Amino acid sequence: MRNRKAVSPVIATLLMIAIAVAASVVMYSWVNSMVKNQATQSQTAIRIEQVQFLATRTDVEITIRNTGTVGAVIKTVYVYKSDTLIQKFDATGPLPIAYSAGELKAFTLDMSTPALDQSSAYQIKVVTDIGFSVEGTYYTPNV
Repeated sequence: MRNRKAVSPVIATLLMIAIAVAASVVMYSWVNSMVKNQATQSQTAIRIEQVQFLATRTDVEITIRNTGTVGAVIKTVYVYKSDTLIQKFDATGPLPIAYSAGELKAFTLDMSTPALDQSSAYQIKVVTDIGFSVEGTYYTPNV
C-alpha cells in the first residue's frame, strides 16, 4: 500500500475551494450583467399615440411617445398585412429617431411600394435599439 500515490487531503480541499470560488465569480458576473440589462429594459417604454394614413395612401404618419424614464431610439418599424410583412423600415429614411424621456414625436414612412389598400387592417410594430417593442392594428380610411 505504500507505493500508491494520491492527492493529499489538504491539496484536495484547496482544489475544491478554488473551483468553488471560480464558479461563484463566473456566476456573479453573469447575474450582474443580466440584472443591468433588465434594469435598462424596464426603464424603457414607448407607446404608439396615433397612426394616420395620409389621403394618398402612400404615406403613414406615426406619433410615438416615450413613456419610460430613459431615452429610447426607434431603430425598426415593421408593417404587416394579414401576418405578411409588407415593408420594413430601419436605418434608411427617417430612422433611427431618438426620444428623450416623455417626448412625443411624429415621423412619416413612405409606403409607396406597395400602396396601401382602402379599408384594410395593417399591423405596425415599432422596435427600439434595445429590443423593446410595441405594436397595434390600424385601419386605412375608406377614401
